Amino acid sequence: MEMVKQNQLSNYIVALETINEDMKHFRHDYANILFTLQTFIETEDIQGLKHYFQSRILKVEQQTLLTNKAFCQIKNLKLMELKGLIASKLLIAEQLGINVHLEIPEEVHTAPADMIDLSRIIGILIDNAIEASEKASTKQIQIGFIQTPSSMLIVIKNTFDEMPDMNLLFKGYYSTKGEGRGIGLVNVRKLLHKYPNATMNTRIENGWFIQELEFR
Repeated sequence: MEMVKQNQLSNYIVALETINEDMKHFRHDYANILFTLQTFIETEDIQGLKHYFQSRILKVEQQTLLTNKAFCQIKNLKLMELKGLIASKLLIAEQLGINVHLEIPEEVHTAPADMIDLSRIIGILIDNAIEASEKASTKQIQIGFIQTPSSMLIVIKNTFDEMPDMNLLFKGYYSTKGEGRGIGLVNVRKLLHKYPNATMNTRIENGWFIQELEFR
């Protein structure tokens, strides 16, 4: 457990350093961006301003801003093992061009399961979400942690292009990713069998593949 904690702490530190460097580059370019916008404003070239803002600023910097926003949310996750895991997954998603929205509205201090089991479960679900959304025409993932006095709800949603067979999804070695894959969700189910207070709801809704994991 201590080795896992140290490893995830290292992942979190690396993630912080990476996002800090990205924001440094953004702040360095900020003055140049303002001067360019000023030129459009002075000449009252509103169409040119709209085009420049959409194609050059949002397109280039959106991923950095989204990742920074996600890291602002991750501060509420007080479990270092999970914090390091989520941070490392955020960086992987960013490198693959996947937009990730992370929502942790309240501080999470306690784990509802053994930390290694929980890390394995969440890691598998996020890895699956990354692989599916990477191949989708719209690359998006949403992750949420909601803790109440009596329960914790973890939601992981991803876009996809290839529809999975929901009847076969938790059977051994079924996967839309190719032969010899698909054991991850089987392992998730085996791990969850250890926790009678845990329920998992898997569904497809409005173009999203949704995994809801609740511990009571």
